[in-house]
Amino acid sequence: ALGISFTNYNMLQPPKWLGLTNYKLLFMDDDIFLIALKNTIIFACITGPIGYIMSFLAAWVINLLRFRNIFALAFYAPSITSGVAMSVIWLVFFSGDRYGYLNYFLIRLGIIGEPILWNRDPRYILGVIIFVSIWMSMGTGFLVFLAGLQNVPREYYEAGAIDGISNKLQELWFITLPLLKPQLLFG
Repeated sequence: ALGISFTNYNMLQPPKWLGLTNYKLLFMDDDIFLIALKNTIIFACITGPIGYIMSFLAAWVINLLRFRNIFALAFYAPSITSGVAMSVIWLVFFSGDRYGYLNYFLIRLGIIGEPILWNRDPRYILGVIIFVSIWMSMGTGFLVFLAGLQNVPREYYEAGAIDGISNKLQELWFITLPLLKPQLLFG
């Protein structure tokens, strides 16, 4: 692919060498490419780390709860739901009229005076896409982290309490995270 990027190639004729001309056109003459590149970098830098951290935190909190199976299903369901069904739900949530859930609540709270076109306004669409992507991608990582958390032997926490670990954050830092290195790497 890198070699072909230096040529004019249409798959019907042999490649014709152009050198850096394609890159010059891409960076100097194509305004849309630079906007797309900026949006892709912003998207990747936000969704990757936040999705990873939120998956782990959700799994950690749910692992502490009594009815964890119900909550686990609620967090895992988006990853097994079809994209079409999820798009219908999010289109209603971010609808640009007064009856879209987000606009309705923001108007009722007095935060905005008129509906926002979440799916059409360039100022908001990247945030909407990032939010939906984070929410939909948390399922698999969450499930891996939850399985890892449930396999940490209780004896380690009891031994840690004897050694002076006094709260859940210390348990997380000194016991849980070191024992979850394989799951953290997989996530």
